[in-house]
Amino acid sequence: MNHEFSIQVFGEECVLLNWPPEIDPDIHQNVVQMDEFICANFQKEISETILGYHSLMVQLKAPYTQQEFLSEIKNITTIEKVQSLGSNYLFRIPVCYNEDYGLDLNQLSEEKQLGISEIIKLHTQPIYPVYFIGFLPGFPYLGGLHEKLYMPRKKEPRTQITAGSVGIGGNQTGIYPLNSPGGWNLIGRTPISLFSKNIQPPALLKAGDRIQFQSIDKNEFARISEAIQKKTYGIEQEVWND
Repeated sequence: MNHEFSIQVFGEECVLLNWPPEIDPDIHQNVVQMDEFICANFQKEISETILGYHSLMVQLKAPYTQQEFLSEIKNITTIEKVQSLGSNYLFRIPVCYNEDYGLDLNQLSEEKQLGISEIIKLHTQPIYPVYFIGFLPGFPYLGGLHEKLYMPRKKEPRTQITAGSVGIGGNQTGIYPLNSPGGWNLIGRTPISLFSKNIQPPALLKAGDRIQFQSIDKNEFARISEAIQKKTYGIEQEVWND
């Protein structure tokens, strides 16, 4: 479904495109397609784009002006005139759902009256859209969490969470790409690195990608970790274009 967007200007070099204010996969697909179109057609005129759930910020390069940009972008009345110009991917993310890694797994099980195996099943079934990257470098904001797994953020955040930890915060799930404080409920950990300053691009995921979690045991976690250290592991992925 195609959705119309509105336009706001900020300062002298920033333009914000707004779609209907909903967290919706169809709306976000419009945002992703517009981002791809702008990045492909205004490479010399823009310095950065930043995606949100239902918005797209475009930072222009002087001397290119907002008026020039608006005169061109306003000709695109709906997203149907914008075609996807790049590839997105579906990544299979291995996760060990063990209480050594999922520090809040038992609490979630008790509060939701769900067995651990049911939690794992509900968490690994969906294909989650990546709405945008934020909070930490490489941190994916995902949609699609099963409502039975909704869990409020912790009242007292942890001061240190290990990189790769998989958590639930409210109606979302996500993966901590770096060691950091955080208040999400931890249910497992992946050995996969989502961010590295030593590779290009440094973030594994981008807006428009999809991920699906795969349950592994501690032995497989150790095997994958060792393979990653030896640079012999390749994450499972496939092209995903809506």
